[in-house]
Amino acid sequence: MVFEPFKHRADEIYKRADVICGVSQKYVDRALSVNKKCNKGHAVFLGTSLETFDTDAKSVEPLLKKLNRDELWLGYCGSLAASYDIPCVISALKILKDQGKKIPKFVIMGDGARRAEFEKDALESDVDVVFLGSLPYDQMCAQLVQCDIVVNPIVKGSAASIINKHGDYASAGLPVLNTQNSSEYRELVDQYHMGFNCSNGNAKDLAEKLQILIGDKALRQEMGRNARQCAEEKFDRRNSYKELIKTILA
Repeated sequence: MVFEPFKHRADEIYKRADVICGVSQKYVDRALSVNKKCNKGHAVFLGTSLETFDTDAKSVEPLLKKLNRDELWLGYCGSLAASYDIPCVISALKILKDQGKKIPKFVIMGDGARRAEFEKDALESDVDVVFLGSLPYDQMCAQLVQCDIVVNPIVKGSAASIINKHGDYASAGLPVLNTQNSSEYRELVDQYHMGFNCSNGNAKDLAEKLQILIGDKALRQEMGRNARQCAEEKFDRRNSYKELIKTILA
């Protein structure tokens, strides 16, 4: 009842549109559900500039540099807020540690309202977690490529579909462990074979799939190459944004 006026206003705008563009197919379909003028919409991911990402990754000094190449790092970049299930990742690391397994360092790039809570979780679980705080984009790129695996832990019910970190993770050429329920991103992970989809909120499932990647360097490398291919085909703005220009000028 509270949000009905906002929905009505949004529906009215969508109905009047001559062209529908969105940052994911989910959002395009939402607009098309009330628009009878458009036969189809255009889904163009937020994307990233691969050229900028690669330059930053190579030329900027990371805040934390890996000295031992045999050490494994699990990376996360983004907000430390209610939508992001960092506790599930920490629990997965603790499961593996309690089983006597060697676990990766969990490198967190970002800040938010729940940072203190997540830091307390990590301390109590006695796992190796480093909170680097918010980083400039160029330094985040350089830090991300120091990692071996990335994780996309988003809580159930989140409205997020395709988001910025998806493009950055793929640009880094790293295998992803995904708990997000978004069917669009899950299908992308499967289509490109660039990581594993995990059950949302299930630390045991996340731990099992993390262990597969920890134990198989060749698989990490294969999935990393596939992720980079996904970035080049789906997230590079030099190519993907051409559809927006074409649509505007049509």
